[in-house]
Amino acid sequence: MEDLGGAKVHAEITGNAHFFALSEYECFQQIKNLLSFLPWSNTEKPEKKDICPKEKYNITRIVPDDARLPYDVRDVVKCIVDDSYFLEIQEMWAANIVIGFGKINGQTIGFVCNQPLVLAGVLDVDSSNKAARFIRFCDAFNISIVTLVDLPDTFRCRSGASGCNPSWS
Repeated sequence: MEDLGGAKVHAEITGNAHFFALSEYECFQQIKNLLSFLPWSNTEKPEKKDICPKEKYNITRIVPDDARLPYDVRDVVKCIVDDSYFLEIQEMWAANIVIGFGKINGQTIGFVCNQPLVLAGVLDVDSSNKAARFIRFCDAFNISIVTLVDLPDTFRCRSGASGCNPSWS
């Protein structure tokens, strides 16, 4: 039944589910984590919390000297955010772009980052839609955005249609 449209299908293939949980407890934890980043309404700014950054990640050990080698952009984000805590949104869909929330000096920040580990971070239709939806959401709640970009090129489609066969430009 899962193959016909269960939670995992919508988290991995359609992008309609932003989170996937194996248990009710895990689901409630994900909701609590998400709500900790959001204001009570779109007319307010997100609440600033006092959090002291802890250095757990060293960016010089994450990004390789050779620009042709991939790395996990999530680790770069964890170098930047307070407590090295990053809540990724839609992590199972369009994995060539990473979106999510973190805090910098206690202030909620949205992150939009190309993921060099997947398709070298190249943008396609799904990843572009994923980023655009997240940017609109952050804008609606007055959440600032940090964009991390490291990509060699973009996909272009011969037919110009959604779901087309991509080719390197």
